[in-house]
Amino acid sequence: MNKWIKEEYCHSFSGGQKFMINQSAWLYQYGFKHRQPTNGAMQRGLTSEFITYYIMKRENQFKEHKPIDSITNWHFKRNKFAYDVDEVDNSIAISKQFKKALQERQLTKINHYQKKIVVDGKDYGLEYPIVCYTDFGFDDRIVDTKATLKCPTNPKTSHIRQQCLYSKLYDTPTSILYATPKRYNFVDILQGEVEQGFQECINTFKNIENYLKVCDTLEKAVMITPLNTDDYYFNNNMKQEARKQWQKIINKM
Repeated sequence: MNKWIKEEYCHSFSGGQKFMINQSAWLYQYGFKHRQPTNGAMQRGLTSEFITYYIMKRENQFKEHKPIDSITNWHFKRNKFAYDVDEVDNSIAISKQFKKALQERQLTKINHYQKKIVVDGKDYGLEYPIVCYTDFGFDDRIVDTKATLKCPTNPKTSHIRQQCLYSKLYDTPTSILYATPKRYNFVDILQGEVEQGFQECINTFKNIENYLKVCDTLEKAVMITPLNTDDYYFNNNMKQEARKQWQKIINKM
């Protein structure tokens, strides 16, 4: 095991994606233990899917539910730093689109929500396990929701790859549901796509493990990983802190 990574470390799609895009952002999270705080746009996604789950679950049980604006504000205010009036309104509208899309596909009985599984990585040639969280699970399908303000005509490659990982590990067909406040796009992942997307994820996890073997100390990791704070993984505070952390180690070398 690596000396600076947590003993309970698990591979995840989000971690693998971050490593692919910006290794220094991955190192900042898993090496320096800094995580980007949830912002309004991120909270929009969390709240939109929660409202959808809450209302559909209550309706399926023939129970009344609290007013949608009330439950939305409550869920948003759980993270006071992410609270945004416009995003609250967006979440309400998007949750209605999620609900409409699922009902039109006759996906109304939610069997599980935010289900977690941990899979032994040794089954796929890995040292560390793989952890997955899915949004909505139905009898014969997993649906991952994406709350956005611009609905894509075609799904993002990374989103397809994520669902390929889930489809393989849960042994269930998967779909992506994009929604804006005004429209939605439901995309089924084709069975023929699953193996390739899954293998791409496994390859990334193997790259991470090779990186950890080479960088058996945090100092080595910093020395071979140029700091790149130009993307969305770093807010202004994180940029400043990361520069200090990198420079502090470099000055010692």
